[in-house]
Parts: sequence; C-alpha cells; structure tokens
Amino acid sequence: MSSALYRHRQKTIPVLPQTRSEVDLQDSWTQTADGRPYREDPEVCKWIRRAAGLPLLPQNKIQDMWFHAMDNTPDVPRAVAFNDYIVTTWVDHGARLPLPLWNHHGTTRPRTNNNLEGFHNRLNRGLPHRHPNIYRFVEVFRKVEQAERANNSTLEQLQEAGRECTERWRTVSAA
Repeated sequence: MSSALYRHRQKTIPVLPQTRSEVDLQDSWTQTADGRPYREDPEVCKWIRRAAGLPLLPQNKIQDMWFHAMDNTPDVPRAVAFNDYIVTTWVDHGARLPLPLWNHHGTTRPRTNNNLEGFHNRLNRGLPHRHPNIYRFVEVFRKVEQAERANNSTLEQLQEAGRECTERWRTVSAA
C-alpha cells in the first residue's frame, strides 16, 4: 500500500529542483525584452540586487533608495509589476509587511534561520552516527551549548565595549 501511495505521489507532485539549473521559470521571468537572459544583463542584476539589499538599509532611507532604483528600472517585461509588488508589499508606509518586521539594519542577532541550520550542523558533526546513545547525545549537546554561551558572552562584552567607546566619544566631542 505505501509503495502504491508513493508512486501516485511521485506522479502527481513535481520534484523540487536540487540545483539552480533545474529551476524552470516561465519565459517572461527569464529573459529581457531583447531575448537575453536576465543574468547576462548588468542593469537587471543591479536592479535585483537593490531590491535584495533593502533589508540592510536604515529604515529612513529605504523609500528613497527604492524610488531611485525605480527611476533606473531596466526595460524588461514585468518590471512595472515587480516595482509595484516591492512598493505595496515592502516599501510603502501602508505596506503589507511593516518595515520593522523585515528590516535588519543594526541587527546584532542572526538575520536568517541559518543559525538553526548551523546549530544542527554542529550537532550532527559531533554525533558519530544517526542514532547515538543518550549519553553521547547529551555530551555533544553540552559542548554545543558551552560554545554558544562563550560566543554570546563575547558578543555582550564587545557590545558593552562599543557602548563605552561611544559614551567617551560623546563626552570628548561635547567638550
């Protein structure tokens, strides 16, 4: 029964692409107006990089930067639709996702879930096989926890040192 269900699922659900070359996008999303792939058009690459860089800008600069990027929008199919999407979903004051939710300018904590992937990677590297005994698992888990605590305390010390330097600079510049 389970193999029949698996075969049925395999026929009805498409396989997820494993590499970039396996991704199949529709033509209007892969080519410029003159038929070149987007990856080969430096203006399109710059425009997309500007959209991808918005979360790293200070919140008060995001709108100006995106409007500047819109002024330099390349002549490609669906560019206006993409610009409208960025404005209505991310940039506008009444956007679907408010700026503080996705903006990471000045963020000291991890910006993505890669910290979770890194944690699982460290945990898996420390384990000799998939099903270790509980004592080995606890030992590895403690080592990972100790390393994380050491990293956090170092980060806190650096932040405190930065605050002290800032306070000293303010005192000197006010004098």
